[in-house]
Amino acid sequence: MTDVVQPVAVPAPAKAVKATTAAKAAPKAAAPKAAAPKAAAPVAATGSEAAVSARVKKEVPVLEPGDRATQSVLVAQFAEKHKVPKTEAAEILHAVTELFVENLKKGNSVQVSGLGTLKVITRNPRTVMNMKTREKVAIEGYKTVYFVPSAEVKRLPN
Repeated sequence: MTDVVQPVAVPAPAKAVKATTAAKAAPKAAAPKAAAPKAAAPVAATGSEAAVSARVKKEVPVLEPGDRATQSVLVAQFAEKHKVPKTEAAEILHAVTELFVENLKKGNSVQVSGLGTLKVITRNPRTVMNMKTREKVAIEGYKTVYFVPSAEVKRLPN
């Protein structure tokens, strides 16, 4: 018969000490959690430094060629360019997106000057062949959104 040694939970000293193997083997419920070190109090700042340190200001990301402009990036860029809060910029972008979707659901096209036109088009039913089984498969017709870029956008890559 072997004796089983039960680990004893010992409060950690003020300094950070590496855990021993006995403490590692202890069940998590039995081991007291060490308090996380608190962040140091910010040094007193004056003038505009105080305003900036009061809230963490994220920089607007700069996109490189080939990067994706996500919604959060567009919101940040819009907010900085038009000097509005990011929450307001996000609400504006969300409202415009909702209007686009509502009009497309109704079957209307959405034309944005300088960007292009979003149209709802109907794809005709067709027959295709499954290349693995050589079986012909019928695909039903469906509606989809089609983007037609403006002349300005077409010239951008060149």
